Amino acid sequence: MAIIRKTNFQDLLLDDGATILEALRKIDANKLGIIFIVNTDGTLCGSLTDGDVRRWLVANESPNLETPCHKVALTKCVTCLLTDSTEKIEASFREGMKVVPLLDPSGRVVAMALPRGRWLEIEKIRISPKQPTFVIAEISLMQRAMRELTQLSSNFVTLIPLTAKTAS
Repeated sequence: MAIIRKTNFQDLLLDDGATILEALRKIDANKLGIIFIVNTDGTLCGSLTDGDVRRWLVANESPNLETPCHKVALTKCVTCLLTDSTEKIEASFREGMKVVPLLDPSGRVVAMALPRGRWLEIEKIRISPKQPTFVIAEISLMQRAMRELTQLSSNFVTLIPLTAKTAS
């Protein structure tokens, strides 16, 4: 597996003072099902997935979505150093993991590693198997090509309707 080192990753970070509701909004927006909680200097405090929030909601009799997200976040999560080899970063991915934060020696998040092939992003438009199809086409060229192809086929091919019965 190859990885992509993502340096534009603010959609995956949330301040440790943010609420559970803010965390859920960010998790929903980034489409990865996870965010990483950081303190004011960018040091990683933990991770929070939609599943962590779901389990917290079920475990609490009267959950408050204004609860600080760091109270629900897991403080231990898989990380690598930015300077680690690609092989080491690839090996850190476990089943179901979608992203691994890459840290500097001080523990600050400086990039994210994502498995290659999950999606392609063009100008903030994500293209993936779970996203709508993205089509780039030059319509006038396609129309001209189709017209020329139609003219060629009508000169050399006899089209038989699918409903016509042929003699055996």
